[in-house]
Parts: sequence; structure tokens; C-alpha cells
Amino acid sequence: PNGAGKTTVLRCILGITPFEGEIIVGGLSVKESSKKIRSMIGFVPQELAFYSDYTVLETLEFYAGIRRADFSRSSELLKLLGLEEKADSEVIKLSGGMKQRLALAIAMLSDPPILLLDEPTANLDMESRESFLSLLLRLKNDGKTLLFTSHRFQDIKTLADRVVVLHNGKIVDLITPQEVSEKMGWITKLLIYTEESHEKDAIALLRQRGYDAKLDGTGIFVRVPSIQKIDPINALLSAGIKVIDFEVEEESG
Repeated sequence: PNGAGKTTVLRCILGITPFEGEIIVGGLSVKESSKKIRSMIGFVPQELAFYSDYTVLETLEFYAGIRRADFSRSSELLKLLGLEEKADSEVIKLSGGMKQRLALAIAMLSDPPILLLDEPTANLDMESRESFLSLLLRLKNDGKTLLFTSHRFQDIKTLADRVVVLHNGKIVDLITPQEVSEKMGWITKLLIYTEESHEKDAIALLRQRGYDAKLDGTGIFVRVPSIQKIDPINALLSAGIKVIDFEVEEESG
């Protein structure tokens, strides 16, 4: 949950927040070798801050100068991250997904083996989120180590091998991605679209089945346990109510 200490852990790993105990990265102690460790890490914060009137290429050049990184990698990174056609675009004109890719490009300027990402999909729409997750998965499969925070089940299911559950700054569980939904009580938000003439019948049926269903814009909004996300749709189909479309978003309970 929010306030559990996720961002604080990342800041401790980066050596910019004091902590008790010990953190080891690549065999090195953060307390003794924080500068060396930071050279091994690319960090993508949740809140992105750029000079809005800089172009994408100018932004990369600016951060390469600050970090004494090899700016010659910029073309390679732009191509890898799907930013090649945006090189001369001003940052202010980029979509949220493109800004997130730019932040990732900055993090990868020195080709670090480790990427720290603080809720990397939190501010993205569904399409941008899917695209960004696919990109991160490709980097993982290419050998990058990803350490990321998230309260989205889709992020964890797509990217994680191990899950550390935090609450009030303490580790409360070490589980697999497959155990997250069941053990953490994660919830799926469904937006189900039916024909307008069937909306009232659909809501009545879902409420009769125990779901807290309500009209939300042009769709029917329902929250269900993640392992039961298909049940409301099956209930409508079994009653002869046609489901035109639906959207899914996973979140912590």
C-alpha cells in the first residue's frame, strides 16, 4: 500500500537516504561504496522532471553531461526504446508513455546492469502501460536486473520473479508472483460494456449475484477478486446479455 516504504527502499539502495542495517549490491556495501554502486544502477523515478522546452535529444545530451555518460549511445537508445522519431520533439509535446521511455533512456545512458524503477506504470494509460511493460520485459530477457515497486498486479505478473511485500516499512512476506493475488487479496476493476438497452438488467443481475455493480459513464463498473475476474462476464453471458467489450485494471486490495 501507499506509505509502505517502497520508494524509501530504493532511495536507501541509491545511498541517498540514511538507514540502519546493511544493503549489498554486487558484493559492495551501500554505506561504504555508494558512488561505485550508483554507477551500476539506472534509476527511473515515479515523478518525472524534464526541461519542457528541450528536445528529446537535447535532454539526453544534458543528462549525459551531468552523469559523464557516453552520449554516443543516444542513437542506439532512441532506436531501442522506440523514441527515434521523437528525437527532435520538445519534451512538453510527448505523451506520458513517451516521457516514461525518455526517463528509461536517461537511466540507461551508462548501460547499467541494474535498473531501479519506482512504480513505472503508475501514470500511464492502459495502452501505454502494456507497451512499456513489453519494453521492460525485453530488457529483462536481455539480461538487465529489474528492481521495481508497484501496486499493480499486471506489473508483477509480467515482470517479477520474486515479490517482497512491505507494510509500515517492514518486510511481511516473500512470495512468488503467482501467490500475490491469492495471498494479498488483490482486486480487479472491471468496466463492462453491454448494449444500452441491457444496462439496467445487467446491473440488476450482477447485484443479485453479490457484486457491487454500478453505471460508470458508458460502462458497468465492478470490483472482484483478481482470481475471479471472468465470473461477472460469464454471469452476463449465461443470462443472455451480450458483452460488447470490457476493460481490466488490477490493483492492490
